[in-house]
Amino acid sequence: MGCNSGAYNEVIQAALALARHLHPKVLDGLSDRIAEFDTGDWQTSRSRILSVIPYAAGRDLLDDFLEEWREYRDTLSPESIAFGLRALSLTGMGHEDSQTTEIVWTGPHASETSFRRTRQVLLQLIHSARERLTVVCFAVYKVDSIREALIQAANRGVQIRIILESADASGGKTTFDMIEGLGEEISRACTVLVWPADMREKDPEGKHGSLHAKAVIADNHTLYVSSANLTEFALDLNIELGVVISGGELPKRVDEHFSFLIRDGTLVPVWNA
Repeated sequence: MGCNSGAYNEVIQAALALARHLHPKVLDGLSDRIAEFDTGDWQTSRSRILSVIPYAAGRDLLDDFLEEWREYRDTLSPESIAFGLRALSLTGMGHEDSQTTEIVWTGPHASETSFRRTRQVLLQLIHSARERLTVVCFAVYKVDSIREALIQAANRGVQIRIILESADASGGKTTFDMIEGLGEEISRACTVLVWPADMREKDPEGKHGSLHAKAVIADNHTLYVSSANLTEFALDLNIELGVVISGGELPKRVDEHFSFLIRDGTLVPVWNA
């Protein structure tokens, strides 16, 4: 099959979009599965490959890539596709110092922008984690999809620590027990920590601050910071704004900062996985 020099551009662009979205380790595992792709039974192989990615946004990008490849399956073998994806994976792991940022949004759509959605980004971070997750949040309420994703991550060996505001230490700023709201499965799967009231600085009137940060750090590689709590309103209905920083030193530095606060006793565990 003859082709001009730009014939594979759509395949290349779809592969790059996939590589930008997936953690290099996930992309590397995907390339192993692609190498076994049976182009003679496309639909069965397609379904099998799509099942590798557990969240919708990643599956959509993978499906786009497979559709672009399908047109050239007679000249681009599974082995060559796997080789290309593995090269992109190694390139990603070889450029940890490079950094990308993107905006994350909950709220009304605007035709001029296409920011990624808060729930989508959170699920992607949790599903892509392979070694470690740090989750920091003020409020947690009615987020079954996030809780299930955390449990799945713990079951595949990810070390997870969740740092929350507590009703006892908040000084009345929240009356809902965030820890209890997480459920017993989380207590068995994750380490949950709080900031005790006696570790908080006070103003002259004796009032203290809140654990108000909202952040997720995955594998010391990706840092998500947002105004959004882990609540159904914050993930679906409010106007919330955040940013995802991938690569560079910042994700690791923030994770290490929370590790320091744990080591010096500022944050203390209430559940240990």
